[in-house]
Amino acid sequence: MRDEYPPEYDHDNHTNWPGSRLGDYSKLIGISPAAEALRATDKYGSGATVSVRFSDGTALYVPDDLHRIRKLREDEPVLAWIVHGIAWDGTDWEFGVEVKTVEEIAAAHEDFAAALAEHQALMKEEEE
Repeated sequence: MRDEYPPEYDHDNHTNWPGSRLGDYSKLIGISPAAEALRATDKYGSGATVSVRFSDGTALYVPDDLHRIRKLREDEPVLAWIVHGIAWDGTDWEFGVEVKTVEEIAAAHEDFAAALAEHQALMKEEEE
């Protein structure tokens, strides 16, 4: 199957985009390009991963879609940033939330940490 993402880039349709751009994450983290910033968050972060939903509705997930994200320009419009993760304890616990701006990502990471701590407390309580 041919890799069809990213679509042909049409700069004219993106110039007036009022929302986030892919490169905003690079600026937030201080690692460039954005695909490497996303990879670093996945590899060295607190357990939550940041992925992206683009203006056309397509979602690309880290780490599976990093090869596709690397093909994109830094000014690619982003509809939402997806903060997601799992418990890694053998349960099917999952967390996922979409935020509109890079400034909201830190709060989403905190929400993940709080939800994971609550899940772990419940699992510990069930064991006892």
